Order: sequence, then structure tokens, then C-alpha cells
Amino acid sequence: MKRAHAKPSHLSMKKILGSVAIGIVLILLMLFLAPSRYKIAFLAFLLGGIILVCGYYHLIYILPKMTKDIEARISMEAIRTSFWLVIFGLIMIILGLLYLMNLLPPAGW
Repeated sequence: MKRAHAKPSHLSMKKILGSVAIGIVLILLMLFLAPSRYKIAFLAFLLGGIILVCGYYHLIYILPKMTKDIEARISMEAIRTSFWLVIFGLIMIILGLLYLMNLLPPAGW
């Protein structure tokens, strides 16, 4: 017995696109209105979060889907790349946090 996969409705897709647009507007407002220390820390959080999510998504979701097929093999480079993306994302987030706590010298020093 096959299960029918439900496609996402257009209403949910509109909600997703709307929330992404609102998020982008809020990010741009914060970048223009915040003091420079907060801008730099926020950009470090944003960049580190994007790198972390990309590596985590690849490591947790993409690679296991590739191995469902018995013929497919995953190279160690793909696993190492995903692992290092997660590590570098965490490092970027920690550096942003340290900069926000005034433990790192200011930019342009």
C-alpha cells in the first residue's frame, strides 16, 4: 500500500516567503540602526549560523538519504567537509559572542 505524499499548499508557501521577507527586512534594519559593535557581532552570528546550518543539514539529512541506496557510497571528504562546516560555524558564533562581550579588540585596531 503506497502512501500519498501531500504537496505543501500555496498558503504555507506564502507564509514561508512572507516570514523570510520579514526576516530580511528586520536584519537590514538592525544593520543600519545598530551601533557598530552590534553590527559586527550580529554579522558574525549570522555568518556562523548559516555555515553551521548548511553543514548540519548536509551531515544529518543529505548524507543519510544518499546511503539509502545500497549502491551509493559516501566519500570521507563529504563527511569531513560537513563536519568542518559545523565546527567553523560554531567558531564564528563564539567569536561573535566574545567580540560582543568586549573580550576581543575592536575592529580596525
